Amino acid sequence: MSREPIARLATKLKLDEAESSKLQECFDSAIYAHKVLIDPPVLNGQSQVEPSDGNQKYGLDLSSVFEVLPAYYGVPNNIQSVIDLCSAPGGKSILLSRKFESAKFFCNEYARARVARLRHNLAVHHGGNFEVTHLDMRTLASRYSDSADLVVVDPPCSGQTLVMKGKESKGCFSKYNIDRSVKIQRLCVSSAAECVVSGGFILYSTCTFSVEENEKVIEWALKKFPDLESVEVVQLGDFQSSLTAAFAYRLYPWQGWGVGGFTALLRRKPRRA
Repeated sequence: MSREPIARLATKLKLDEAESSKLQECFDSAIYAHKVLIDPPVLNGQSQVEPSDGNQKYGLDLSSVFEVLPAYYGVPNNIQSVIDLCSAPGGKSILLSRKFESAKFFCNEYARARVARLRHNLAVHHGGNFEVTHLDMRTLASRYSDSADLVVVDPPCSGQTLVMKGKESKGCFSKYNIDRSVKIQRLCVSSAAECVVSGGFILYSTCTFSVEENEKVIEWALKKFPDLESVEVVQLGDFQSSLTAAFAYRLYPWQGWGVGGFTALLRRKPRRA
């Protein structure tokens, strides 16, 4: 791929010359190829994945690991139910299942073409208590209203970080695609707000740099749903976004955690007795 998309990304991010140079260095060093291998779960000394299942380790890119850190740091281990709204290909649920070992995971994917891959990945790299669903956001919110301790929202986005993976992410900077993504993201967050229990959490993340799809969505959610609050994750303080007063965390490629991303943790305020 030519360097033109990287130069365009640098322009969109309003980087100075030194930062633009770092961005190009990250691309040239193939930082996108760096992955964390998630070991299969072990119970009583035995792997819970059969050798015949093939490669037992699930490769998750560093940025995706970064995006789930708020849940690792900010959500209690003993939660009982997790809904992953846009789950395919399943990596985030697989990783989170290693922390929330007693939780039931409802892994939803509304795009029919992606459901088979989700089922396969969860089967091969199983360990959590997974149930796969294929529901639109409104149906899911109705069926699982007020039921989840944690709702994972990793919605479709403009995919601007894909440029750092050497992929031609056409239209990722267009206002039309960004606006279209925001509508979907707000719908997903609205469903999450209906599904999460009092005192429960919503983990929101994207693989894009667009402020409209990141900080602005969080600000919209906090205004739309007054019983939601943003949760500070002190361990991610170095990544705090300067583009919002809410607790939200941005990752750029030159920070050493992959191609980049965005993450924030929201909490539904406990109901007063």
